[in-house]
Amino acid sequence: AKSRGRVAEATEHLRERLRLQLALGDEAGTAETHFGLGTISFSSGDLPAAESSFEAALQVAERMTDFRAAASALEGLAFVMHERGLRSRCATYLDSANALREEHGLAPDPVFRSLAAVREEYDRAAKPR
Repeated sequence: AKSRGRVAEATEHLRERLRLQLALGDEAGTAETHFGLGTISFSSGDLPAAESSFEAALQVAERMTDFRAAASALEGLAFVMHERGLRSRCATYLDSANALREEHGLAPDPVFRSLAAVREEYDRAAKPR
């Protein structure tokens, strides 16, 4: 119960931060906060909220042409799809994130390195035997 209280407190803090960032027109901060909300939602098992937040982060990142933030949001969406058992959608998000990182010389986000193993598993399962 205590950890749920801390998650609720962190979520409320980020929502207030988002409200202020939107009022100030701080797009970079807005993308980061949407991503933070997605991460908290994902870690607490609220997949619909996580998906919504990661999608919002992606939209802002794309509008700003912030390729690093866009790749991270795509990776967050891949995690959500993986948890839902939607392998092809997970793979599509991973491919898009990897393409952005490769095209723009961006290092993989260490938080999402475990997704590389997921992608390899999907590739092995898709190969005809």
